Amino acid sequence: MQNLIIAILQRLVITPDSALKNGIHVVAGPGTGKSRLLALLIAWLLLWRMKSQVIIDPTGGVVDNIIAKIARQPLPIRRRIWPRIHYVDLGASDYVVPSPLYYRQSQADTTFEIANRFLTVLKRQDPQLQSAPILGWNSLYECGLYAGQIAVALDAQIDFVADLVRDPRQYKDLLKQALMVDPKLKPAVTYFRELMDPKSGALRSRRTDSFRNKLLPLQSDPTMFATFAAPRRGIDWEQIDRSGHTVLIDARDERDADRRQFKLLWWFRDFVDYIKYRGMTGRGREIGFLIDEVTQLLGYRTAEGQSLLAEDLEELTSVLGRNFGVNSVISHQNMSQVDPRIQNVLMQMGTQCVGVLTNDDDALLMARVLHRYNPSMVRKREPVWMSVREDVWPYTDFVPEIIDYTTTEFTPDEQVRLAADTLRGLPKFTFLIRNATEEGNLSTRVQRVSIANVDRNQYPDPHQVNEIRSYLRVKSGISVDEVTSLIEQEREKRLMGSRRKRSDDNAILNEGGEQHEKSQERSDFSTQTRPNQAEAGESFKEELWTQK
Repeated sequence: MQNLIIAILQRLVITPDSALKNGIHVVAGPGTGKSRLLALLIAWLLLWRMKSQVIIDPTGGVVDNIIAKIARQPLPIRRRIWPRIHYVDLGASDYVVPSPLYYRQSQADTTFEIANRFLTVLKRQDPQLQSAPILGWNSLYECGLYAGQIAVALDAQIDFVADLVRDPRQYKDLLKQALMVDPKLKPAVTYFRELMDPKSGALRSRRTDSFRNKLLPLQSDPTMFATFAAPRRGIDWEQIDRSGHTVLIDARDERDADRRQFKLLWWFRDFVDYIKYRGMTGRGREIGFLIDEVTQLLGYRTAEGQSLLAEDLEELTSVLGRNFGVNSVISHQNMSQVDPRIQNVLMQMGTQCVGVLTNDDDALLMARVLHRYNPSMVRKREPVWMSVREDVWPYTDFVPEIIDYTTTEFTPDEQVRLAADTLRGLPKFTFLIRNATEEGNLSTRVQRVSIANVDRNQYPDPHQVNEIRSYLRVKSGISVDEVTSLIEQEREKRLMGSRRKRSDDNAILNEGGEQHEKSQERSDFSTQTRPNQAEAGESFKEELWTQK
């Protein structure tokens, strides 16, 4: 079976690694085998080669096929692969993988850069904020940026930001402390000092209400609170990158559309920020980035009808992939789901993989991408007749004979129509592929590939997959109660004023180094094995790793 997969991939996407930097675009209707293509071929190859990859799956189809594929392997292979799997269940209510909103990617990060990440995601999710004249983007951005900068200076998270925005008077001493840590925060400190006056209720409401509304889901939902207010991160991207691990980000159980979109956008931006931090050093150490159902990330559009995520996708496929070593795979169901700018970005990706398209406009659009005009393609041949004299003694006669043929060729539009009909009539598990031969060089050849015999009639067992997902959720995450307890302990310390006051600039510098060391001693969710993980590993039956 491995030889079959490799043989298909050699025809499909196994071109020189440099060609994969151009990306792979997969478009196919529902029920055509797209998830199996992504999981059993593309993702499985990277797992088999021990290459790093990140998979964002809003619906769970790709994740289920990967889990089931691993479970069908012999025990030695399972023991080699499972430890390299990190599972992020965005809809879980018991265990979460922490991803704090304020984190330092490198020592060179400024408080502005750190505080601005969260605001960038809000802008991507709701671009209509920019058109609101009063309680819109301007007031939200000012409040969110200043509050975030102060939180970064104090090594705090979004729970502190929410308290500060609601009632800055309780944090007078901490505002002084933040200013001593970073004198550049004077505008931010002044901003909140102006809101401390009890008579400034109208001013406080005008400045902070828009941002407080965006904080409400993070505060009211225990899982979101535990995820985004945690003191440390649960995924170390550099460790994933260097160790050849796979991160599965599964959003199937997050049923609220806005929350699902926010979480998907956050994890997307989080990974992309790491790629930018890694920079040119990533060349030669490529990392796979697979996004299924990309339309789940696109979200709302601007007043001009453009999706702000189009800029991010364009940067991902055109800049980061080629220069920073990211092999992107982007998948969705039809072209009409995305606006023209994103269509252009997707169709410029090096490898185009197209399955059954039932929508006529989609089929015509992709036919224009895949089909190359053939001026010699004959639609009709017509004979040319002529009366030819024949002398048969003693008579002379004229008989009709074909002396030539005239041809009528298919017009370019007619050839595109024929290609579109082919796309609409493709069998299940069959794709038309136009792949890249090398970086910057696209093939004009279109191949027909079937994956029907790859793991034929072997589909995920829902009961088995759910049990394995439950174990992976515990193995990769931390309980919501445990994270919430840590957050509340930090909050109580702030409110009680138990932190030592800094007396001068030298003390600030010295204690800053000690504080950094102590922060490293806190619960590092990405490296420590907690008791609940060990218990889950002992109780997890080994037969669940194999197909029953």
